[in-house]
Amino acid sequence: SDYWSEYAEGRQTSCKYTYELNSRKDLVDDALNGRFPCMVWNKLYRRELFEKYSLSWEPGINMGEDFLMSLKILQHPVKITYFPECLYHYRRMPGEDSYTNKITLSSYNQMLQIQGWIENNFDRDSFGKGIDHYLINIAFAGLRVEDGMSSSYYKQTSTSRLSISSLLKERSLKAFVILWTKL
Repeated sequence: SDYWSEYAEGRQTSCKYTYELNSRKDLVDDALNGRFPCMVWNKLYRRELFEKYSLSWEPGINMGEDFLMSLKILQHPVKITYFPECLYHYRRMPGEDSYTNKITLSSYNQMLQIQGWIENNFDRDSFGKGIDHYLINIAFAGLRVEDGMSSSYYKQTSTSRLSISSLLKERSLKAFVILWTKL
């Protein structure tokens, strides 16, 4: 469903989607490329789905856990229905020390774990652009790690896994220039 974003000063905005539900492959591709909203808190799931496919949260992952769970769910033939009504209230606290506002080395490593899961569960021939898209997200997250990130570890885990062609395919000159300097 859609949702309300609630801010500390009392401001409230509605977040509405005009997403078209297509094939499972299209949904996975859109999720990997950031076009399908992968948060789990604005969705309802049948318990049987988790039981039937033995779906569970990954221990130790609290950065990107919604994204990972959404991908796990989208691997299976599921029926998705969109309800165009704001049913959830999401509290937004800009600047607070959340996992997404303050990238730590631990949260960066969790993103790498998710990338490993993606590469083990989705075929590069079918989902290569989405896999590269997430690698680029990891590379940018690595640039925001404040403590403990050595340049050699960053290159080993991030930029060395990106090709120039994948950066150009993203059609982001900014991404290309920033990450090219790190390659």
